[in-house]
Amino acid sequence: MCCVLGVSPSGYYAWHKRGPSSHTQQDAILLERIQAIHSWSRETYGAPRIHAQLREDGIKVGQKRVARLMRVAKLQGGQPPEAPRDDET
Repeated sequence: MCCVLGVSPSGYYAWHKRGPSSHTQQDAILLERIQAIHSWSRETYGAPRIHAQLREDGIKVGQKRVARLMRVAKLQGGQPPEAPRDDET
């Protein structure tokens, strides 16, 4: 298989033993924070508002990264459910 892929066996096994990159680890931590904000907002906040909240909390991150992580986690903003009106009885 290494010949087909054009890699050395030692290179393959070195790659296989390596853990996740620091960027991937940071993404996991950031995604937990994004999920917390999304849940806190009753699933109404989209990427722009979550990005603003993260910036307000002192976390420097780009909006495109927030949008990508939300897309991967299948999170999206929406409208809050309407409260029942008093005249609808």
